[in-house]
Amino acid sequence: CGQAVLNTRIVGGQSAQPGSWPWQASLRLNGGHTCGGTLINSQWVLTAAHCFSGDNSTLDPAGGPAALLGCQARAGDALGRQMDRSVQQIIVHPAYNSVTEDNDIALMRLSSPVSFTSYIQPICLADNSSSFYNGTSCWVTGWGYTAEDERATLPTTLQEVQLSIIGNRQCGCLNDVVFGVNSVTGNMICAGVLQGGKDSCQGDSGGPLVCKQGSSWVQAGVVSFGEGCAQPNFPGVYTRVSQYKDWINTQVGLATPGFMAFSSNSTDPDSNFTCTPFKITPVASSECGKAPLKGYWPWQVRIYYFGYYRCGGSLINQQWVLTAATCVYSACNGETEQYDLSLYRVSELKVYLGRQTQELSKKVKQVLLHPDYSSSNNDIALLELRSPVTFTNYIQPICLAANSSSFYTGTSCWVAGWGFTVSLPGNQTLQEVQLPIIGNRQCGCLYDLKSKIIVFMPRFYRRPRCPSWETDSVGVCMGDSGGPLVCKQGSAWIQAGVVKYRDGCTPSSLPGVYTRVSQYQDWINEIFQSSFLPIYLLWPVPPECGKAPLSPRIVGGDSAPEGYWPWQASLHHYGQHICGGSLINHQWVLTAAHCVNGISDGRQLTVYLGRQSQLGSNTHEVSRMVTMVIPHPGYLNFDKDVALLRLNKPVSFTAYIQPICLASNISSFQNGTQCWVTGWGNIGNQALQEVQLSIIGNRQCTCLYNMIPVPDLITDNMICAGDLEGGKGSCQGDSGGPLVCKQGSSWVQAGVVSFAVGCARPSFPSVFARVSRFQDWINEQVGSA
Repeated sequence: CGQAVLNTRIVGGQSAQPGSWPWQASLRLNGGHTCGGTLINSQWVLTAAHCFSGDNSTLDPAGGPAALLGCQARAGDALGRQMDRSVQQIIVHPAYNSVTEDNDIALMRLSSPVSFTSYIQPICLADNSSSFYNGTSCWVTGWGYTAEDERATLPTTLQEVQLSIIGNRQCGCLNDVVFGVNSVTGNMICAGVLQGGKDSCQGDSGGPLVCKQGSSWVQAGVVSFGEGCAQPNFPGVYTRVSQYKDWINTQVGLATPGFMAFSSNSTDPDSNFTCTPFKITPVASSECGKAPLKGYWPWQVRIYYFGYYRCGGSLINQQWVLTAATCVYSACNGETEQYDLSLYRVSELKVYLGRQTQELSKKVKQVLLHPDYSSSNNDIALLELRSPVTFTNYIQPICLAANSSSFYTGTSCWVAGWGFTVSLPGNQTLQEVQLPIIGNRQCGCLYDLKSKIIVFMPRFYRRPRCPSWETDSVGVCMGDSGGPLVCKQGSAWIQAGVVKYRDGCTPSSLPGVYTRVSQYQDWINEIFQSSFLPIYLLWPVPPECGKAPLSPRIVGGDSAPEGYWPWQASLHHYGQHICGGSLINHQWVLTAAHCVNGISDGRQLTVYLGRQSQLGSNTHEVSRMVTMVIPHPGYLNFDKDVALLRLNKPVSFTAYIQPICLASNISSFQNGTQCWVTGWGNIGNQALQEVQLSIIGNRQCTCLYNMIPVPDLITDNMICAGDLEGGKGSCQGDSGGPLVCKQGSSWVQAGVVSFAVGCARPSFPSVFARVSRFQDWINEQVGSA
């Protein structure tokens, strides 16, 4: 036994030469290969008990089990080397446990003996005194899958792979993570490559694990089970043949097979192995959202159900995937929305991660729908993988948007998926599309949106009311569902949304709809233990408002050097500068209501940022159209003289473009506080001007303005600043610009230029809208859009 005269060399992971493994048997059912096996004498084949579950155990002459020996090709050879026999008897070990796979061994009695040739030989079986130490080199053969992909095909020729024995202590420690405590018993033996990439796979079941001693090959194991196929840190588990000598001899009778004691040298390293409980390493904020390889989305996963592609998803840590609830719920009971997961075959779910040759799959341990999920809201779910993944260049977690994140209209984001392309079949390769965010308020006339969804549109132009739409048929389709909508912030990608489930593709007249991830931070955190929490990043990063990187000093009444006031905005109406303003975040500018009085169509306005001069070119300047003009609804006679302008798309912050901090509603500016006003006033200079002014309390300011016969001219919604001796102040043309005061290293906007008597006249300070009075109103307008 154990002689392979045609086997002169072995290499791992490739097709075997004909006759290299002459004991290899192919168990056939209805003409197709279902399992491997090993010829142990002229009439008996050793295989796995789990190969005979269900209908496979019937001895139907028409289509029941048969054994093929001496063949190289899975479909059989036409060279006269092979022999086939029907199966006369199947003997499954009486103690076989289909749950734990303990005693996973069976014998098949062939209908008649076979003759031994160079291509058909029996294997030697490991005697009960055999020892296989950690690191012993052995080989597995079979016609199983060479990859763990639902799309993979079986190889046409017999495959061989070299593996190392991994001791039961170490193997149990690794596999207990997936299969539970004591998953590896004394009736089992393990082999594999801990780095992954080599293993037995489905279709190899029942085949032999053989090790060479001298000139003979000895069967150490029968392919039984494992976590996936060739996954790192998950060796394959085999039935330990040496444990079954007595049982085999009892069943076979007089024609006993050859048993050989396999001995290992020195001591077994596994005897000193200490199992350290596996702990998921928390993801650091510097690790999530990284895409080391250009063109890859390493958090993107594919979810299969019963072998068919179902949806996309995103990896958020080593063991959890985020997807749409609709992708994984069981059934809707009648007309009511009662979703029952008890009927859902979680065992049939499989998640694929990585790309191409670096791909691996994971089975799903549990599915968690959002408790308030319905077909119209809270369409979000979590999948726990049965075992953790190892991060590589192809497998990385995504950062999740924190619960205070805001995604402004025009923010450029990406969606990837394997969905249909309009009416075309699903794609075999990952598709990607870049899309801009569109705010919920803007889209409200097209969808009845809740606060927990965000939408995008592929190119559009604005109308005063409901926006019209232009598309190039770009959007998401069935099969993209559950996948991530991601936006880049610095070097990190952040998941803003989950593609809601859909049949077909998004109509070109409508934007795509996503579940807003930032709304579910608390729910996700409740599920995870603290060490498992994904990383949340705020979008956008809270700006260090009020910073002027290029401004080391301020002087009054001079031209301001470029970049000294990076929040300063110039508001143009039909090409002419009419007012100033201040940038308060990526997409909003604060100005005076009287500047936009009578202007309802924002398309008449253009905002310039980073501008130094009203003449000539400005190197660091950007311009934006205005899409929304919002004057304060209480504006009257210069009271509540504030307005907000929404830009058509966000600006990027630079040394020359920065947001200003706004004075909060608890701010106080005492008489004499030194502040500054900037703008392009009517003093005949086209360069940005700056002037230092002192705060003048409202009582004094009211007293001074009482000389003007206008009752209650100065209100609590105003703040005054100036030089009572005259010569310094704001002038027409500076209207809407900022009055800013420095606190520590930050600048804070105290007022918006509103009105004055003349220009820097003595005893008449300039009057500004008091910003701190409008905190709630500003938040309401900016937050809802």
